[in-house]
Amino acid sequence: MQNDYIINYETGEVKNVGDIRRLKDIENLDEVEEIGDNIILSSSDSLAVEEGLILNIDSSVIDEDVANEQEALQERLGEGVELVNFDYNNESGLTPTSFNFDGVNDYMKVPCDDSLMYHTDGTAYMGTDEETGEEKQLTKKEVLAQNGFTFEFYGIFEKGKNYWKDKEYVAGYSGLLGMWNGDEKIQAGLRFGLTSGGKQVVWNISDGGLVTVPSDFGEDWNQRFHFGYSLFDGKPHFLSVTLDPTKIYKRDQNGNHYEQVICLDGEEKARGGYSQIYWDYFCDNLLPELSCFCIGRCSYEHNYAWHYTKLDVYTSRIYCRNLTKEETRDNYITSVVYHQFLEKLDK
Repeated sequence: MQNDYIINYETGEVKNVGDIRRLKDIENLDEVEEIGDNIILSSSDSLAVEEGLILNIDSSVIDEDVANEQEALQERLGEGVELVNFDYNNESGLTPTSFNFDGVNDYMKVPCDDSLMYHTDGTAYMGTDEETGEEKQLTKKEVLAQNGFTFEFYGIFEKGKNYWKDKEYVAGYSGLLGMWNGDEKIQAGLRFGLTSGGKQVVWNISDGGLVTVPSDFGEDWNQRFHFGYSLFDGKPHFLSVTLDPTKIYKRDQNGNHYEQVICLDGEEKARGGYSQIYWDYFCDNLLPELSCFCIGRCSYEHNYAWHYTKLDVYTSRIYCRNLTKEETRDNYITSVVYHQFLEKLDK
């Protein structure tokens, strides 16, 4: 730059270059409050970590230009993503600041199949063929089995409806995400949701009749963490759940325990072990039959039961790998700041 000022020609506002910060250089939200509007939102700055990303809903999708135009929205979400039962209005579809699920019957299907997986630089994910010992290119599901997962959600949660064989009934579970085979009669094989009036996050797989292995939090295969307050408070929250099978958290008489981490609103709430026995069972016996993620609902108790959550989604991401503490922090900050930016534009 050849001068010391930036001029906004629409408002006439003049800012000193020395007061400006790039979004990618912000390390915590306290800085955002101090800096105020003096943040450069550059198109060259990614809104999120991209490596291993399967689904991304953020402000690149939440855009007035495509709001509730079904074909344009479908194109933004990517190939194979299905929007099920959306009405394409403010309660069920896009608004200028959020992607809303009505909690009645809205959900999104995201393919996770045997298609090949690529790094952000275009090179293939590679692994070893267990039968031949030769190197081979990995599919999405193989990468998920090898590298684990991260599920992120930023927005407002509210209890939705519950159904048993299409009849509404009372249940305490609110489904957020499931990995599923596409059959409405069969419960999801990998499940995420909220219980206890929104005070507790739960994630689990089918126990498959396995032996009991003590967990660092939760009971065995059914992982639970209690926040101490409800996420159904009408305020936005950033929830992140990660399992990393490449990292051994501990070893004991039951074998290896992989590292799992739960974060809320930019803070790590829990870090513990998850038995390799359960993850291996899931990867060997359940994962081959699963074909998609569904967002906005999940099954939990048994077959035929589906549990919905009313959501104002500001950001939702699925990764077929763990995110580091630093990557989770960066995603949290950019998600919050970009949403604040969208809200200012909407005023």
